[in-house]
Amino acid sequence: MATPTKKATPKPRAKAKPAAAKTRGRAGAKPKATAKAPHSRVERAADLQVGAVLVARDTVVDAIEELRTKVGSRQSAEKQLKKVEHRGSVARTKAEREVRQASARIEREIKRNRTRLEREVRNLRKDADKQLRNVRGDVTRQADVVSSRVQDAVAPIVDQVSKVTA
Repeated sequence: MATPTKKATPKPRAKAKPAAAKTRGRAGAKPKATAKAPHSRVERAADLQVGAVLVARDTVVDAIEELRTKVGSRQSAEKQLKKVEHRGSVARTKAEREVRQASARIEREIKRNRTRLEREVRNLRKDADKQLRNVRGDVTRQADVVSSRVQDAVAPIVDQVSKVTA
């Protein structure tokens, strides 16, 4: 808990003015120019800063007081430190274990995918080689057919030319 800051003692209040004096002053009086008006922004900024410092001080005092009640003695402070150390150790061990498991899982997936891809490439290569051999065979056969047809078509012409020239 924050210790209360010392408060300024209240200033004695001015004595109440008679009602006649109040009404008399309002009738034709000009509005009073306050002396604080030019300094109000500066004063407000200063008050804001002082207030922020006081709030921060109260927060620190509360935290220290809470720590003091929680810890109390050197032995209880050491006990708290051991608890914190154990908690950190458990968290670190758990994080390391999770990292190892994730790494092993990723390595298994990579190996599985690599093996699958190698198998697929091997099969595709075999299929491509088979198709290439088939196409080569087809082309060779077609070339042989075309060649024999050309020879069959050219043979009579060659015979006629050889008869004419002979």
